[in-house]
Amino acid sequence: MFAPRVWSRVKGTFTPETLVQKLNLTADQKQKAYKIFVDSNKKIAQYLTPEQRQKVEAGFKAKQGFGAILKSLNLTADQQKKIGAVLVERRKLFVAILTPEQKKKFEVLSPVKK
Repeated sequence: MFAPRVWSRVKGTFTPETLVQKLNLTADQKQKAYKIFVDSNKKIAQYLTPEQRQKVEAGFKAKQGFGAILKSLNLTADQQKKIGAVLVERRKLFVAILTPEQKKKFEVLSPVKK
């Protein structure tokens, strides 16, 4: 299973450190966010082939953004749909732990792509 360092949006990349710093997360928020991302990564991993999981691991080691990694996987339409749903749910759960001020900052940093 790939590492839980994925705190990124599909169209761009934010490292965990960047979000923590820019959003000024509390220790409690950091812990909750970590769990959200670990859990979502496990869900995403179950939709990938072993080869795709290896590409994800290699991409993380090379410090590639999650969006770039996903694009390189040649996901099937079914995989895209399932992973997209996980990412939408992850964002929803993450935003729910933020204060109103942090939510505003997050929406500027990571606007929803339509």
